[in-house]
Amino acid sequence: MPVAMGISCGKCGRVYFVAHQDNARRIRFDNTDKIRPSYQLTCDCSAVHFFEKREMLPYSVSAYCIQRGYAERGDHLQIPPVINRSKMRAA
Repeated sequence: MPVAMGISCGKCGRVYFVAHQDNARRIRFDNTDKIRPSYQLTCDCSAVHFFEKREMLPYSVSAYCIQRGYAERGDHLQIPPVINRSKMRAA
């Protein structure tokens, strides 16, 4: 299954893929806080979520989900982060 970077709505669980053109109206850069600029997700369920770039995660989803720009709860699998063991040994 393909992998896409996305952000999840905490209310309904839908994941929006940041590279999809239709999500430009849902995911917007918010620079009101000059110290910690963030992004704003406005979900179809009407929830609003502010997040930082590092909160975008890779998801394994079907090609159909990538084509439509989002995946519903249960249609995606979050890919766990890779642990850099060489940095762990140095500590």
